[in-house]
Amino acid sequence: MATLVARGEPSRGVFAAVAQEVGRLLPADLTLIGRYEDDVQTGAGGWSATGEPVPIRGRVSLGGRNVSD
Repeated sequence: MATLVARGEPSRGVFAAVAQEVGRLLPADLTLIGRYEDDVQTGAGGWSATGEPVPIRGRVSLGGRNVSD
């Protein structure tokens, strides 16, 4: 990860690499990384074992009845 940061990789790429390492370590089929502030979740990166792209949504307001709440 430090190499990616040193090369100036955008944060989404660094977080995707972290998600990949965590997914392989656990082992998981899907790993998502997000940041929570107040009542908002911001997608940071993701990885899937199938190699399919993981869509990362931007900011999502939390509250009510949702999975992230």
